[in-house]
Amino acid sequence: MILGSMGDDQSLRNATKSLPTCTAMLLCDSAVRDGVTHKTNITGVFDTFRLKSLPGQTSPCTIFLRFAEAVGGLSITVEVHNPTDGTVLFGSSESGNPTAETSGELGLPLAPLTFDQTGIFDMVVFAAGVEVGRVQFRVTLRDS
Repeated sequence: MILGSMGDDQSLRNATKSLPTCTAMLLCDSAVRDGVTHKTNITGVFDTFRLKSLPGQTSPCTIFLRFAEAVGGLSITVEVHNPTDGTVLFGSSESGNPTAETSGELGLPLAPLTFDQTGIFDMVVFAAGVEVGRVQFRVTLRDS
């Protein structure tokens, strides 16, 4: 994968070395940083979307990300992939940039997603267009 307009392999290796390490990825209802304690309050952690029917839409949610270091100027985006064939089902229009003030943490809001099948899917996080984290989640049908 090419970063920006870098031309040689050495430039690509140097840029890749400076990419952040994603140490936590959680799907949750919300992630709010307390301005006084500087703690992040994460509520409603889950790994399964339970839909009424197919096709079905999820509720809006948040993906909480924590990086080993501040990202400093790198755009962070999220995609949903079908791991069976690698197709990209959704790409985030939201992007963020965790800083030293947030301890490398970022809560990206995810709009409702529509699924036409159940199964296991990948949530993939990118920094400057390069994958830095991946977590799987399930989509199932609710019991009536």
